[in-house]
Amino acid sequence: MVIACLISIAITVSTIGLCVILNLCLCWGIVAKGSKLEDQRSSKVKAFMRRNKIWGFLRASGEEVGWRCFLLPCLLDTYSPASALFISGVIWGLFHVAVMVLLTHKLKVKHPLMTVTVQCTSVLLNAYSHGWITMRSGYSLWPSAIMHCTWNIVNPLVLGSIYTHEPGLIVGEQWLINGEGLAGCIVSIPLVLLIVNDMAG
Repeated sequence: MVIACLISIAITVSTIGLCVILNLCLCWGIVAKGSKLEDQRSSKVKAFMRRNKIWGFLRASGEEVGWRCFLLPCLLDTYSPASALFISGVIWGLFHVAVMVLLTHKLKVKHPLMTVTVQCTSVLLNAYSHGWITMRSGYSLWPSAIMHCTWNIVNPLVLGSIYTHEPGLIVGEQWLINGEGLAGCIVSIPLVLLIVNDMAG
């Protein structure tokens, strides 16, 4: 169980780290410099300290109970593991569409359709790692809940928020640079292929 939880954290941190590398290599994003970086670090740390961390974990856990501990096993009664992961990912992604449409309209973002599309796609792709760690841990809630909670903390801190469009330590267009943006989709594809191969074996 502990190993599964550590793996879930490692997957999250690695995914975000690869997004940073991709963004810098393709010049999609830049590192915030000087006082701007310090101001962002300070504000992000303060916001994190003020945030109710227990509530954040419970909220992530609630989603994981529904998606991974209930929906996924139900799908596996009928479908293969790869198909079940895909279907659960589609449902999880579509679950986010309404709030993304409302937020992009409210914030008047530059590319609303692209933002909604890549965010939904990234959630679909992330469902594979969440589902895989859940299945490999005997459908325990904790690894996927820790993965989800870690993502909700680290991704906005480093890459900004695709929901509020507040910048992180890497600055750029959120639909491009975010872990729930195009960068996140690209770096998630190899992991998805590995998981599908593992499930087939």
